[in-house]
Order: sequence, then C-alpha cells, then structure tokens
Amino acid sequence: MNFSNLLGELLEKQNRLHQFSGTVLVKRGTDELFKAAYGDANKSWGIKNRTDTRFRIASVSKLFTAVAILQLVDDQTINLGTPIVDCLSLENTTISQAVTIEHLLTMTAGIADWFDESGDWAEDWAALCRKYPIYQFRRNEDYLPLFIHEPPVASTGQQHQYNNASYILLGLAIAKRSGLSYVDYVRTHIFAKADMISSDFVALDGVDKNVA
Repeated sequence: MNFSNLLGELLEKQNRLHQFSGTVLVKRGTDELFKAAYGDANKSWGIKNRTDTRFRIASVSKLFTAVAILQLVDDQTINLGTPIVDCLSLENTTISQAVTIEHLLTMTAGIADWFDESGDWAEDWAALCRKYPIYQFRRNEDYLPLFIHEPPVASTGQQHQYNNASYILLGLAIAKRSGLSYVDYVRTHIFAKADMISSDFVALDGVDKNVA
C-alpha cells in the first residue's frame, strides 16, 4: 500500500471515530503527496470541510506573535532585555520591573494569567464568562484588567508556566514599538510576506467566508 492510501485510511478511520476533523496537506518540495479534508465545517448545517476551509487556530497564533517580536529585535526596534513595565508604562501594576520581553516569550515571567487553565477548565471558564462579557474582548488592551493587578504566581525567571497574559503583553509591545496595531503588523509583516493570503484575524461571533 502506498503512502497516500495508508494515510487516507488512517484519517478516514479517525474521522469515523470522531477523533479527527480537518484538512491535511503533505508536500515534498513542490510535489503534493497528499491532500484531503475530513469532518464538518459546520455541524448544524451539515457543511463539510474542504481543503481550502479556514480554521481557528487559537493559541497556535502565539507563533506569529513570537515571530513578530523577533523581527522587531532583528531590526533593533526592541530588545529581548527590554523591561515590559517600561515598554508599556505598567508601573502601577503588580508586574515586576524585572520582567523582560524574553521572560514573556519563554513564559518564565511569573505573572498572573488572565485565565488560569490549571484547574477545572470548563467550570472556571464558565465562571469567568459569567463575570465578564468575553465576546466584547476585541483588543489586547481589553484583557489587561483581568491580570495586571493580580499577585505574581512565581518569581521572575524561576520557572516555566504556560501563560496567555504574557503574549497579550507581547502583542501590546509589538503595537507600541511598530506604530501599527498588532493585527495590522502581523498581516503586513508575516501573512503578506509568507503569501498566507487566506489567513486573518476574525471575531468569534463574526460571520466570515469559508471559516469552520
């Protein structure tokens, strides 16, 4: 059995077991070895995924934030040792002066997160949504009140702990130092340069073309 048939059978099986829904593309150089779509883009309407369906990638977008920061480091617009408090004028918060861009990138800042994922995720998320209209959080700035006055969870640089708030601050630093909004910077300096013509930032409650 060749590679394409073997991979196709595996993905079909996982789809039947409700273990996989999405699209797969495998290439070697410019040669396309496998391309297929599985599952539903919209379960309510029974719309199937296509190979050009767009998906929400959630925290995978942190990759683009990291690339953007390192681009700014490369052109000397920002430094890995830059204290985030100075960069964003966060002096009247619980964020330590010791926290640098590098600490935020590596999730070793020790700052409080805007949502703690270490407990009962579903219950804690429901409690957060009851307290805050999360659908109104459109910009990085909107998340600041949820964490900048909370006590640190660890000393700066002492341990790694997954932290979404760190990347909120990095997004704000990108906007501050580049003069563009975070989304416009990524669109211009990453998506456009990489020819990612279908990638974009879309609202969770938006109705956007060809989005699962």
